[in-house]
Amino acid sequence: MSGKSEITIRLLILIGASMIIIQCAYSQDSESYPPFYPPIRPVNTDPTPIPTAISYHDINENQEKTLYHIDEPDLPPANNLSILFETNMGWNELAQCPKDRWVSMLLCTNLQGPLTFIEIYPDSYIKTYKLDCRNPGYNRLWYYSNDIGRHTVFFMMKDNASNEAKIEVI
Repeated sequence: MSGKSEITIRLLILIGASMIIIQCAYSQDSESYPPFYPPIRPVNTDPTPIPTAISYHDINENQEKTLYHIDEPDLPPANNLSILFETNMGWNELAQCPKDRWVSMLLCTNLQGPLTFIEIYPDSYIKTYKLDCRNPGYNRLWYYSNDIGRHTVFFMMKDNASNEAKIEVI
């Protein structure tokens, strides 16, 4: 045999052996971990339970897109932009609630004027509302839980952003 033929044969054998090894490894992995199926959501390893939002089937106010000023003597002064959900554990940045329910949010602001409320859906769709904040301090805004998954909400005023609050709709 010539030197070229021998190298070609050895190369073909090496490629064939590599393909067999890859196929064996892939077939073993596919039994445990199906390919191309990422987990739907990360597993929550935090032992702290997610607070349950206090939610309602129906409310008597003009639900979305309306801020309601709250004069609460028990709340600390609103000195920044923040957003919280009303939960069974008090006001919280993280909550969970059933689908198709209304949840009370507390928007704290020390500013007055136009406000943009932003909601990021689990599929990354972004929905915005333009609101008018006539009263600095604490304002309630109703949130409707219409899609299952984790939603992120925040608001902006005069180039300043609030914190992000997250609600898990189940």
